[in-house]
This record gives sequence, C-alpha cells and structure tokens, in this order.
Amino acid sequence: MVHFQKCFNLESMQDINDMICLDRGKAATEFGAKVAISLVNGDAFTERLDWNNFNEGVTLKNSVKTYKQRHAHYPEAVIADTIYRNRDNIAYCKANNI
Repeated sequence: MVHFQKCFNLESMQDINDMICLDRGKAATEFGAKVAISLVNGDAFTERLDWNNFNEGVTLKNSVKTYKQRHAHYPEAVIADTIYRNRDNIAYCKANNI
C-alpha cells in the first residue's frame, strides 16, 4: 500500500524568493520547498522536491511506476489526498488493477 502526502519544509526558508504563492486556503503564501512523499510500509520516499509551485496530482503516475520498479509489482492500493483523485490518475490506477 502506498500513501502519498504533501509537505512543506518551512524551516528551509532562505529569503523572500523561497515563497510559494497559492490561490487557495487561509494562507496566500507558503515558504520553503514543496515536497511530494510516498510512504511504503513505514519507509518514506521523496518523489519530488521543488522550490517552484507544482500540482501534487501530477506525481502519482511516476510514483506508482517507481514503486513497481522497486518492488516488481504495482501497489495493492493507493491512499492519497483528494488532489491526487483526478480523472487521469483514477483511470491509470484502474487500468493497472490498483
């Protein structure tokens, strides 16, 4: 089973240029690198680390492919935030019996 989680590293803010501007939620800005992490049986894998803003939903397919390379099979299930639940990702998981 794979769990995808989005995190923000607020400790690594170096200057005002490290700010990520968002158009949602209570805060208009967040500081630091944006990280997409997958958790597999308690082990954390960095799937993407970027100082630029990105939509986490686009990391799911590559993360699942990486899982298959590491373990020689697709995960039994993917548990993720709703941002990962888009048409493309649902179809991809369904096509691969996830």
